[in-house]
Amino acid sequence: MKKKFKTILILVAIQLTVSVYGYCIKIATPIFPIYDIVTQIAGVNSDIIYIIKPGENPHHFEPTIETAKKLYNTDIYFGIDKRFDGWIIKFMQNNKIIFLNDFIKSDNPHIWLSFKNISIISDIIVNSLCNLNKSKCNIYKTNSNKLKNRLLSLKNKFNFQNINVIECHPAWTKLLNEININSIGYIKKGSKHEPSIKSLSTLLKNAKKKHVRFIICSTNDKSKINATVANILNAKKILLEPIGGYPPYNSIISLYNINLQKLYKSVYGK
Repeated sequence: MKKKFKTILILVAIQLTVSVYGYCIKIATPIFPIYDIVTQIAGVNSDIIYIIKPGENPHHFEPTIETAKKLYNTDIYFGIDKRFDGWIIKFMQNNKIIFLNDFIKSDNPHIWLSFKNISIISDIIVNSLCNLNKSKCNIYKTNSNKLKNRLLSLKNKFNFQNINVIECHPAWTKLLNEININSIGYIKKGSKHEPSIKSLSTLLKNAKKKHVRFIICSTNDKSKINATVANILNAKKILLEPIGGYPPYNSIISLYNINLQKLYKSVYGK
């Protein structure tokens, strides 16, 4: 009898919570940056997860039974691009999947590495969440504006002046352009791509002509070709973190802030 009474109390508590705070939306995302943007916008009363753990290569991710379990009963999935995390189609109905790059239409899947793109991503998330829970729509909009303002403040904090760089692979091109750093090219198109002698020769010739002194690489990029190119150009390699999800990259704000600080210190020595 006591056990039954306890069960009834729990059910009543759940019903009261739903009636007072609204429906708890279950949201899934592929990687930490999207997860954190959603978390900052959705706030409380949302169950938010990301599938690919920090340190795993998203390009080589293979979903498992555990992935299916995590996605069970998910209301909405905010993905990157069918080329990036198209595996989600096997696990969820199409009307519950939103590929953010369908709106941004970028050839570069690293869409979260751009101030402008994050603003667009935030608007897509707000509109989608408002459709699921209209009672919290104003909260979503307010939280989104707070995030945008924090990023704008961060962008205005760093003043770069027409610096030329090359990239190890083209993950950072749009973000660099937004802060007046010009990427004149890249060494490798992706993790599976190997540059030809001709493409490397052209890149090096152009880099020398434009007095490139910096090479922008991701922290997880271990290619020996990058070190060789840096030596030939006598250029400094700057390692930036593209995804985060571990200390000190515990939010999209800290991810941007630390990367921008590292860039500024490397370029200007302060």
